Amino acid sequence: MPTSDTHVLVYRAKDERDAALMVQQLEAEGLAVSTVGGAASYGFGELPSDAFEVELWVERAFEARARAHLAAFDRERTASPRAPWTCACGEANDGGFDVCWSCQTARPEAAK
Repeated sequence: MPTSDTHVLVYRAKDERDAALMVQQLEAEGLAVSTVGGAASYGFGELPSDAFEVELWVERAFEARARAHLAAFDRERTASPRAPWTCACGEANDGGFDVCWSCQTARPEAAK
């Protein structure tokens, strides 16, 4: 478990899925991440929303790098959605797809 002497909290995920995505982003940048929490997601009944939260901690020396990367990633994933597009096979695809769901052809560069 991280300690506040050596590690710093850089992200509080709403649930384990959100945490896994952010851990993946930080690890892809070469940062070691420790997680705390999330076990309450296996509980039943009425639990407060913060019972599902997962904290992401990194070494204090890498705080700025981790925060900058997470902020950039968050801006990218919350940016305006891209327009839907039609594949060469004729299938209509949602703007979030980079590959046609029907024939697996890559989205044309001009449509990005």
